[in-house]
Amino acid sequence: MAGVAGCSGTSTDSSTGTPPTDTTETSTRPETTEPATTTGVESKWTKTTRSAWSVTELRDGTLYVIGYGSDSSATLFAFTAETGAQTWAVELSAYNYQNLFRVAGDSIVTAPTVRKRADGSVRWRGTTGATTTFEPQFVTEEAVYAKQIGNDTGTRLVKRTLDSGNQAWHCPFNLAGGIHTRYVPSTVGFHTIRRTSDDALELVARSAETGNLTWSQRITADQPTLLGATDETLVGYDAGANRRQPPYRLFGFDVQTGEKKWTETLQVLQLYPYDDSIKSYVFVDGSVVIPVFDVVDTNESEGGTRRFFVRRYRLSDGTLEWEQRIPKASHPYDDSVLSMRKDDTSVYLGRSVANGSVAMRTFELARDTGKIGASAPVHAFSVAENRLFGWVPGAGQYGRSLAMYAI
Repeated sequence: MAGVAGCSGTSTDSSTGTPPTDTTETSTRPETTEPATTTGVESKWTKTTRSAWSVTELRDGTLYVIGYGSDSSATLFAFTAETGAQTWAVELSAYNYQNLFRVAGDSIVTAPTVRKRADGSVRWRGTTGATTTFEPQFVTEEAVYAKQIGNDTGTRLVKRTLDSGNQAWHCPFNLAGGIHTRYVPSTVGFHTIRRTSDDALELVARSAETGNLTWSQRITADQPTLLGATDETLVGYDAGANRRQPPYRLFGFDVQTGEKKWTETLQVLQLYPYDDSIKSYVFVDGSVVIPVFDVVDTNESEGGTRRFFVRRYRLSDGTLEWEQRIPKASHPYDDSVLSMRKDDTSVYLGRSVANGSVAMRTFELARDTGKIGASAPVHAFSVAENRLFGWVPGAGQYGRSLAMYAI
């Protein structure tokens, strides 16, 4: 285990922001199921008060969503999910669409501010006093873990309580440079990939209670990224030395020890059309479901030829359980996956197609087989109780409507 700088437990006054060998296993590829064409949804309500709608969170019958004006101004809305009636709205003066947006406990994290779910008012601000930057990395029901930069402290990873903003501890902010990586929470704390002093890559686990190192494992990879974790398995992928060229590898690590459990080689598969990173995934019943692109022709001057699939892999050993081909966009480089969601019986894939204008479609896939059921001309953000929430585009990049469908 490599030595690292320890973490410090300090309190913070939230009003000031000051401190109070790789083995590859390849699964047998099941026969691809041809996509269905059924729709099976009913539009219930739409909202067109904004030029564009962004991410949503659904909690206890209330839909929380950020809407953008044509001047890029941002507003946080709360709607009654069943009827679409507006409960409240507040302007977000410092919100960036790339920042984390989460609903947790009785709070809403809209970096760099934490707000109250009841009325959207500010609970506490991350950028006050000497703190100049506050960028949440992940959120639990009790705390927010964020990259924090201060004039006199430098860059740190901090844990701050959701209710008051008090700082529980801080650690060095150490993400591996030159690769797409992130902090991923799990039952043992949280994980990331960092570079060692001799420029090797190391998978680490830290305690959520103290921030201290729990374990570390050196890994052999070129462009690794962590996706998420279940109680037993931490999942990630490696895009290879050249992110635009196959093969890629999907892998699973033991959450408790960091030992590699399996590796699945993805031959001639591109994970995402533009930056080759998996944007969305869901864990279901001991498996992970991800979207992948099969690059049949990599001649970029000709636009290439892609086939779009959703695959389910078993977490215990990486076995491919099913594969579903998704109907393709008209232009080979227009497809991208912006969201995946799940409910008790299905997973939902929200696909974006951008070719001069924006078109969206969400597909419902059976968890056990991947068979396509319902589909809707909407990009899904939230799914609950046979209700699908997302947005439908209008002409060009704007004029989008927030919508709710009954499935």
